[in-house]
Amino acid sequence: MDKLKVEDGIVKQRYIINKAKTKASLVLMFAPNILINILMVVALMAISMLSKDNEFTWDSVFTWYFLFVTVALIIIYQITHWASFDSKLKKLNLYDENIAFLETQEDKIKETTGTVEWKNNRTAFVKERNEKQKIIAWQIYIQNTITKLTQDTNKYKKKSVDLENEVVTTFQRNNLPPSRIKEIEDDIKSRQDKNRYIRQKRVLEDMLDDKWIAEHINKVSIDYNNIDINFIETGDIIKGQTKDRTKKHGKYAKDNMPNRLLVSLITFFISIFTADMVLNWSLAGWVDFVLRIAVLLVNMLMGSNYATEFYVDTDIHNSKSRVEITNEFWVWLKTKI
Repeated sequence: MDKLKVEDGIVKQRYIINKAKTKASLVLMFAPNILINILMVVALMAISMLSKDNEFTWDSVFTWYFLFVTVALIIIYQITHWASFDSKLKKLNLYDENIAFLETQEDKIKETTGTVEWKNNRTAFVKERNEKQKIIAWQIYIQNTITKLTQDTNKYKKKSVDLENEVVTTFQRNNLPPSRIKEIEDDIKSRQDKNRYIRQKRVLEDMLDDKWIAEHINKVSIDYNNIDINFIETGDIIKGQTKDRTKKHGKYAKDNMPNRLLVSLITFFISIFTADMVLNWSLAGWVDFVLRIAVLLVNMLMGSNYATEFYVDTDIHNSKSRVEITNEFWVWLKTKI
C-alpha cells in the first residue's frame, strides 16, 4: 500500500510539474509581444519628452528633428501592430475549438489522400483542375474588359455603339429591291469593319471562343486559382523528420535572430530618446503624449482584429478548400471510369 501511495504521489507531482511547465511556456510564448507593447509606450513617452517647447511652426516641419520623430513614430506603430497581430494569432492557434476543427478537416482530407485512387490519379486531376480554373479566370478577365469597353459611353463611343447595332430594318426589306438591300448591308459591314471600337470588341469576343481558348490558354499570362498536390495533401507544410539528436551549434541564433533584431531596434530608439529627455512637461506635452498613446492603442486593436481576419482567410479557408477539392476529386474520378 505504501508503495502505491508513493507512486501515486509521484504521478501527481509530475502532473503538477507538467502543468506548471505548460503555463510557463504560455507565458514565455506571449512575453515578447507584451514586452514589445510596453517598450512602445515607453518609447512614445520618450518622444513626447524630447520637445522642449512643444510649439509648432511650419519651419519645424523641415527640420531633421521632425523627420526623425515622424519616422520613429511610424516604426513604433508598425511594430505595435505586428506585436498585437502575432499575439492574437498565437492565441487563435491555441484555442481548443480551432485545433479540433483543423484536426477534423485533416482527417477528412486523409480519407481521400490516403487512397490508392488518389495516388494513381492525383497528377491528372490537379492538372485538369488548374486548366479549368485558368480558363474560368481568363473568361472573367475578358468579359470584364468587354464590359468596361462598352460602359464607357462618351459621345464618340455612342456613335460606335449605334453603328454596331445598325441593321437593315424589316421596313426596308419589305419596300426595297434585293439589290438595294445588299448595298445597304455591304455599307453597314464596311463601316463596322473600319470602326475601332467594334474591331476591339470583336477581338475580345473571339478570345472567349472555345477554339481560341484551347489553342492559346497555355500561352496567356493571368493570375488564377492555381493549386498543387502538396497544398492538398499537407496544406503546403513540409514536415521534416523527427530527430533524436538536436545540434546545439547555431540553433540559438537561428531560432532567436528575428526577435533579437527587433528588440535591438527598439533598444536603439529608446536609447536615443532618453538621451535627450526633458522631465518638465507642459500641458501641450501631455496632450501630445495622450494622442500618440491613442494612436498606439488603435494600432494594437487593428493588429488584433487583423489577426482574426488573417487566420480565417488562411488556416480556416485553406483547410475548407482542401476538403472541397478532395470531394471534387471523387466527382472527377467518376467521369474517368
